[in-house]
Amino acid sequence: MPFRIRTFLSTIAISIYQILQGNPAFTQGYEYVGQGRLFSNDLFGDGDDRWRTGAYSLSFLWGRAGQDKVQRRPGEVIELRLRSELITPESLTNPDPDDRRYAGMLSAGLHTHFRQQAVEGRLGLDLVVTGPQTRLDRLQTRTHRLVGLPLPSDAVLDAQIADGFHPTLSGDLAWQTQLSDTMRLRPFAEWQVGVEWLVRMGADLIIGDFGREGFMLRDPSVGQLYTAGDGARGLSLIAGADTAYVGRSVLLPGDQLRRDRHRARIGLSWRGKRTRAFYGATWLSPEFTGQSGSQIVGSVKLGFTF
Repeated sequence: MPFRIRTFLSTIAISIYQILQGNPAFTQGYEYVGQGRLFSNDLFGDGDDRWRTGAYSLSFLWGRAGQDKVQRRPGEVIELRLRSELITPESLTNPDPDDRRYAGMLSAGLHTHFRQQAVEGRLGLDLVVTGPQTRLDRLQTRTHRLVGLPLPSDAVLDAQIADGFHPTLSGDLAWQTQLSDTMRLRPFAEWQVGVEWLVRMGADLIIGDFGREGFMLRDPSVGQLYTAGDGARGLSLIAGADTAYVGRSVLLPGDQLRRDRHRARIGLSWRGKRTRAFYGATWLSPEFTGQSGSQIVGSVKLGFTF
């Protein structure tokens, strides 16, 4: 394994260990808020294994002790965000020459969350690592061999997106409006510069107490919301949609890239005394000119307290 990527992955592993151990060098002056995570895979959606095929988001949050929850300044809440994502052509064994190239991505970044009354914001910087150096191609090959699914061919892997390091700056603003005691509307605007350059606008409708007592985070690939530090119980329905303009992408050449990108999603969240679960489905519009159709990606989260 190349030295740079080995060092990068080792730093992530050490950081997670120190976070979980409550290392005061990380948490001095801050309180640990909690973690959030979401696993997405199109096998949980339309049942295929293609394009935006799999992603995992993991977030750890701290907040400055004694902060005002209504007026929160930048830097008072810090998020360490770790992600992995795998993008593939429609066929892993015999891809169309016009299909998109295989891409593995790992990222780590720091984000801050702030708030002014009903307006919530986020600003973050991630380092996105692409290419065979991530070893996600080997992970998929071993997993598929274990469960009996088709293996990526040598031609697919040889043509994958090249090794690279892509600093990526992103941010968003959301305005939360209370429609009733149990219903909230949350329009948002988002931008990103780095591995992909885009601007996005959309909204989410939340029925229930999902995210009311914690932080709502958004998975970049499917747009589903997930929470950290949220103790609200009960059943919630979350539905949303958004549209984006994409200026450029490391993952797609300019003559193949579609500038417009649309998503629609729905999810159910349950939180009890010892159990919490989430399932969501997201419709994704085609992202490149040769894409034969849209896709549906499923997202899940399970948690148990003993």
